[in-house]
Amino acid sequence: MRKFRHLLVVITLILFSVEGLNPTAGQSPNLHCVITVEPLQPGQVSSTTSNRTCFNTVAESVAFATNNRIQLPATASASDVSQALRGQVGNRSTLADIVIGIHWDWTNRQNASIVWRSSVGCGPATFTVNDMTPNGWNDRAESAEGFSGCNHFFQYEHINLGGAVRDCNAYCSDLGVLNNQVSSWRATS
Repeated sequence: MRKFRHLLVVITLILFSVEGLNPTAGQSPNLHCVITVEPLQPGQVSSTTSNRTCFNTVAESVAFATNNRIQLPATASASDVSQALRGQVGNRSTLADIVIGIHWDWTNRQNASIVWRSSVGCGPATFTVNDMTPNGWNDRAESAEGFSGCNHFFQYEHINLGGAVRDCNAYCSDLGVLNNQVSSWRATS
C-alpha cells in the first residue's frame, strides 16, 4: 500500500510538471485571437483597442480579421497566412478588415497568435499599444510580423514603449533577447 501511494505521488508530480512545461496550459483552447486597434490620434499616447475574439485556427482568425476577404483552408500554415496577407491592400477600408500585424507565441510564426487589425494601414497611420497585459500577451511573443505598410514593427521590453527595443521591420522570426519579454509595441511605415 505504501509503494502504491508513493507511486501515485510520483505520477501526480510528473503530470503537473509536464503541464507546467506546456506554454498553453491553463489557457483557452482558442489559440488565435483578433483585436481591432485604432490609429493613434493626435494627443493620444496609446491606440484604442477592442476586446479580443478568439478562434481555433489561424485561418479562422484571419478570415474574421479581414471580414472574409482572405479565406484559407483550416490546415493553412502560418507561412500561407503571411503570404496571403502580403497581398492585401492596406490603404483604406470602411471596415476594420486590414491586418497590420501578428504576434506569435513561439519563434518562426508558431503556436498561438494575436492578429491586430484596423481600417487603415501604416501608410497614413501609426499604431501604439502601450500595454499588452489586458490582451493576455504581456511577456509572451517570440516572433512578430507587420503588414499593410507597417514596415517598422517595434517591440518593447516594458509597457509604455520602455526598455529594450527591437525593430522587426516586416518580420522577426525570433525576437532574440525580447523572446517572452514584449510588453508594448508600435507600428509605423
